[in-house]
Amino acid sequence: MRYILILIISTLTQGCATTKIMENESTPAKDIVTLTSKCNSQCQKFVSSKYPIEQMTYLYGLAKDSLVDDVIFLSLNGNRGGNTYFEPMGSFNASWDGSYNIETNPGMKEIVIRPSTYSNAPNERVDITFNAKPGHTYFLGQMGWRSLKGGIQTNNWHPLLINLTSMEIMLPTKEPVWRKYCTRHHEWAGAVKCP
Repeated sequence: MRYILILIISTLTQGCATTKIMENESTPAKDIVTLTSKCNSQCQKFVSSKYPIEQMTYLYGLAKDSLVDDVIFLSLNGNRGGNTYFEPMGSFNASWDGSYNIETNPGMKEIVIRPSTYSNAPNERVDITFNAKPGHTYFLGQMGWRSLKGGIQTNNWHPLLINLTSMEIMLPTKEPVWRKYCTRHHEWAGAVKCP
């Protein structure tokens, strides 16, 4: 019983852990940049005010209020994540809930992501490059929705990068060109041509 309790506590704390990827260990604490998968209600409302996105509907008739989700965070400046739960080659996502919280130095960031399974998008690799300001926190994720028409589920998806410190959307830089992926009216039923 004690072993099971230790295992549960270990799993819970791993989902909340912060990963440090520091190219320069002498960076002052006040200048450390945070990359996170957490977009709170203020962040969600901010995105909703900028992009009119429909409420996401699941195949089982359930609706999801959140139109912003996390992504599979594969690498940062060439450093690949070590967790293989969401990605066999490794990602920074925690096994527990798919979250990530990464501390790094300010400066140019080269990030590789792919859509999470929530978007029902294929394993499209997306490269993002931006200049991270000292002491700022950035949300790295995705936005989108699903719609059902005539037995076809259309999944609309776009990567999203927000400077949470200044509440500035950095990606998309203009009105998004939605990536559309269509599947039959069953989860994981395979891709079909979009209507």
